[in-house]
Amino acid sequence: MSTAIRALLALLLGYIVQEVLVITAGVAAARATPQGYFEFFGRQNLEVASGLWSLGNFAIPQLVLAFVLAFGTIRLLKFDRALSYVFVAGALLCWLRYMIYLPSPDTGEHQLASASQFMSLVRAIYFQDPWLMPASWASWFGLLAGATVAVRRTRRSPPSSAEA
Repeated sequence: MSTAIRALLALLLGYIVQEVLVITAGVAAARATPQGYFEFFGRQNLEVASGLWSLGNFAIPQLVLAFVLAFGTIRLLKFDRALSYVFVAGALLCWLRYMIYLPSPDTGEHQLASASQFMSLVRAIYFQDPWLMPASWASWFGLLAGATVAVRRTRRSPPSSAEA
């Protein structure tokens, strides 16, 4: 398979993996909190309760899923370091699509976000609430860790007898 086709495949698979992560994030976000969970922590600890719920219900599963998807894709298709970068770039393109096309409050149709809207959204999602930061960053850490481990394992793997 030519290098250009493999690069396009890596980009497309990175995009698809990010779509899967977005869908599973939506499923996790829709999961109902058990009745009495927040009352158990009390009013003074609502942020802690929210952070712990987010960590167990969202961050850890997203981290593991992202790691497995990135690692499995890169190892299965034997992507080298450059193609692994292209794979992560595909995930980044999908993320950008979600971040720059925002639904209009009036019509519900998607419109291109301004630079200030984009930066406000990034700040709100990734930097504003320290208790929710693990959930915000989990899929990115999982993708990067999975890609890194897969590439290192690929380089260390001894050549098979068929390749030698």
